Amino acid sequence: DGDFRNGVVRAAYELNIPVLAIAAKNGSGALPPTLSRFAVEGVGIVLETVKKAEDDDSIIVRLYESHGGRCRGTLWTSLPVRRVEETDLMERKIKQLSIKEGVIDLEMMPFEIRTLKLTLDRA
Repeated sequence: DGDFRNGVVRAAYELNIPVLAIAAKNGSGALPPTLSRFAVEGVGIVLETVKKAEDDDSIIVRLYESHGGRCRGTLWTSLPVRRVEETDLMERKIKQLSIKEGVIDLEMMPFEIRTLKLTLDRA
């Protein structure tokens, strides 16, 4: 019922990109039974891409607003992030963002694409 904002984007991802479970081990033993590195809160915000940066070992996270409206939300990560930069699609720095206890506050414009570069603390 309703229009595309009533779960259509999520249903499309579930149909076209099903979750794939892969058994894996790290160097020090088995991984925990469940592990989440990212979570997004905010109606209409979609985490589209997580990948290695082109020029260094940072992590690129790309999000977009899918409902055609302004919204506020958060991106949470369990990774040890030292610095967050907003970049353009070519991964060139636009500005630095703040992160507190793994939470990055977001304000999204209608259909906006945001690219965040997460520099990890390798200590």
